[in-house]
Amino acid sequence: MNLNWSAMKKTYYILLLIAISSCDNEDANDCFQTSGSIITKEIRVNDFSKIEVNEGINLVLKEGLSQEILIETGANLINEVEATVIGDKLFLYDHNNCNYVRDYGITTIYVTSPNITEIRSKTQYEVRSDGILTFQNLALISENFTIDNAASGNFRLQMQNQELSIEFNNLSNLFISGSTDRFNINFPGGNSRVEAEDFTANVVNIFSRGSNDIIINPQLELSGDIYGTGDVIAVNRPVLVTLTAHYIGSLLFQD
Repeated sequence: MNLNWSAMKKTYYILLLIAISSCDNEDANDCFQTSGSIITKEIRVNDFSKIEVNEGINLVLKEGLSQEILIETGANLINEVEATVIGDKLFLYDHNNCNYVRDYGITTIYVTSPNITEIRSKTQYEVRSDGILTFQNLALISENFTIDNAASGNFRLQMQNQELSIEFNNLSNLFISGSTDRFNINFPGGNSRVEAEDFTANVVNIFSRGSNDIIINPQLELSGDIYGTGDVIAVNRPVLVTLTAHYIGSLLFQD
């Protein structure tokens, strides 16, 4: 009896070792596949001016003279990470969806470009800048009214440009520094937050039905409407103020 039990244990450990070993390669089942060592791969695509980053990806954006895309992830996962251009938009996907054994958030895509006009985030991870971005007119979008997705990742940016527009309706937050001529904020709903006390803007226009605060640094003009419960907090009092509070949320000055 003891011999049979010992043999069974030995067989069990051998089978377990085989199962674990089989997970450490790119052909293993997604759910049990290990990431492997972290590697970087350069991808060449057609020119683009917009970016859509999908679930499971960290995006690092850098301004440069020419376009470059670098994918950083596990060696066993990299064949399922995709960067493709349709029209003028770069789509970023990580198809390694099922995960029982790997760490989360290990896929980062580094994008260098001379000009980007729109970033649509459908990821739960961050979109951040590497250095100061001077893309003159940039729109940041994180919403799930039109498309069902994660749309909860934060933006952390340094910018100096002419116009920045953001549209959030879920859980994404914006942390930003630098300056712009015009800052447009559209929160149709959700609990998104803006921390832009170090981001000077000559003109700020706000439409908010959100439940979180919007912290801004307007210099000349502040306009718009507050229909939600979140406050608008201005760290400077501009010359012209036509922002109207219609509900619980209010305009507060911290100058």
